[in-house]
Amino acid sequence: TFDNGGPVTAQVDIDYEKGLTETADVKEAYITYNMNGGGAVTVGRFETMLLQDASEPTGLYQYSYAYNIEGVNDILGDNLTHGLYNIGDQGIKYTNGGFAISLVDNGDSKIGDGDNVTGDGTGDYAYEIGFTRQLSDKVTGFIGARITESDTMHFDGDIYNLHLTYVDGPWVIGGEYLTAEAPLSKLNSTNYKEIDLTAFSLFANYSYSEKNSVTVRYSDIDGDAIYEDNNNDVKLDLDGKKYTFAHNSALSA
Repeated sequence: TFDNGGPVTAQVDIDYEKGLTETADVKEAYITYNMNGGGAVTVGRFETMLLQDASEPTGLYQYSYAYNIEGVNDILGDNLTHGLYNIGDQGIKYTNGGFAISLVDNGDSKIGDGDNVTGDGTGDYAYEIGFTRQLSDKVTGFIGARITESDTMHFDGDIYNLHLTYVDGPWVIGGEYLTAEAPLSKLNSTNYKEIDLTAFSLFANYSYSEKNSVTVRYSDIDGDAIYEDNNNDVKLDLDGKKYTFAHNSALSA
């Protein structure tokens, strides 16, 4: 991160993984200019503003994605996780108070792309709009959408999302709802004509000391996927539930 107290700040996040192969990905790399009127303009690669269960692990209450559910992923493969979480868009974003809007190059997107999970250079684009508001001294709400425009696919992938967070002393309680239309077209080498998902999650986090907390969460995903096999449409039912329990400890308060 770079912040010298002036109007310009910057941040770069790099993800390194070593398994059978070594990979190093630039997750985020952006510059933000904070204007005198209170707004800010961000340019570079940055993450989506959607989803209560963010893709960055730091600061989360649990380290398991809500909608990465066994059974559903057996049908769609791990690309469902890529389609909802692993996001890296190049573009420009304007924020002011609780309002934000962005325009990104969807050719290197990993959410709502309607293509693969790597850069495809097609020139497709997406735009996001979101609004966060403090509904009361304890409740914060968010509503947002991501609209994908594609010239190369016969469908676009749109995502609509809202979530609420309630904070009261040691308790943090949250709920989320989202719908996704055709977030991916090719999963497990299958050409899907249509994918429609509806998902929601509920979680509660309790801090029983300055350094320790526990979280319980329930998440649910439902929908269907249609693909063509020998000129016949085959419909797959996507239905899964997940229960999560997590304990967090900090090394220092």
